Amino acid sequence: MVVLFEFLGNEPLENVVTCMNFAVDKVVYFGYLETILAKKETTDRFLKEVCGVEQTVFWPLSHTDLQSVLNTMRKEIDQEVERGEKIFFDITGGESLLLVAFGMLSKEYRAPMHMYDIRSGNLIELVGDEDVNISQVVPAREIKLTLDMFIELQGGKINYYLQKEIKESQSDKTREMIEKIWAIVCEFPSYWTLYSHFLNNSMDRTDLRFSQKIEMINMRVMVTPNILKDPETIYQITEALHEAGLVKDIVHDDETFGFSFVNEAVMDIVLEAGSVVEMLTYQWESERSDECKIGVHLDWDGVIHEQNEQDVYNEIDVLSLTGYIPTFISCKMGKNNPKQVLYALYELDTVAGRFGGKYARKVLVVIRELDPLYAERAEEMGIEIMVCDPEAGAPN
Repeated sequence: MVVLFEFLGNEPLENVVTCMNFAVDKVVYFGYLETILAKKETTDRFLKEVCGVEQTVFWPLSHTDLQSVLNTMRKEIDQEVERGEKIFFDITGGESLLLVAFGMLSKEYRAPMHMYDIRSGNLIELVGDEDVNISQVVPAREIKLTLDMFIELQGGKINYYLQKEIKESQSDKTREMIEKIWAIVCEFPSYWTLYSHFLNNSMDRTDLRFSQKIEMINMRVMVTPNILKDPETIYQITEALHEAGLVKDIVHDDETFGFSFVNEAVMDIVLEAGSVVEMLTYQWESERSDECKIGVHLDWDGVIHEQNEQDVYNEIDVLSLTGYIPTFISCKMGKNNPKQVLYALYELDTVAGRFGGKYARKVLVVIRELDPLYAERAEEMGIEIMVCDPEAGAPN
């Protein structure tokens, strides 16, 4: 039997990475009581269901008493040595006192130690005698981490019941539609969000048809001057959509202006101003990651209830995974209102902190450069800023 001794830390990936790469039969965790209470259930479930580990043991240790730590660890190690088991020490992510203890016991028992560099995925073996290292003795394997596995390891769950159908599509037809809409956004960068909001507030979403009296359009623009420059902008953007084959049956006479979206997918993207940037970002991120999802609803406690109102969840615009590293991406369309920017930064930081752990990348996609004050705040929070500038004609 292969027995792995390791720390139980607050970063779930560090607790399971060896078992994802080697056929381990039993894992004995040493950690602090509060960490064991918080991480035992999800760690045990992941190891048994995903990694095929037969048995897990969790031993609480003192924060300050090295001799107590050594006694507890030595007792458990002795039992495995007496049974003739193959033992290995994993020190990935360990804290100072436990590192000292493991170092002392490794020398005492001549047991090989190793650790993983999570960011690169590389195994680092710390014993000179290569014949006893885990890579030489234990059968290697590769359990490919998925986003579902990752979120569940963090104690959450992806709620697919709330996923919008259009955001699941990766077809060439959908990509072409997004490219056409983005081209129109680039043609009318200052008015796209306003146009989208105008239609969204004027339409019944159960009907693809928009129709309104000219006098009503004029009145709305007159009483709410911030909606659009003038009614002519509404007609120009609609005509651009028509030329792109995204709307049809335009009626524009002295009394009425109307048209129909060619399908519900186009209507959903146009009426939700930020969707086009989300889907562009999704396409870009998909090309450089192992797995990518859009419009992801993350349930906080990992239990999906029949009634949505019973769940606490956050939506992340784009979520990807490359190796062991997740990337949380939030997309913001429109002007960079200070309150909205700060809210977006704190929301992204909170969601990535809850579901991503210390290795998560955090990216905020905006369509204009941030004010230096907020760009500095983002840098302090470890959030990368990506500018998807319509006036430049393409994401960058």
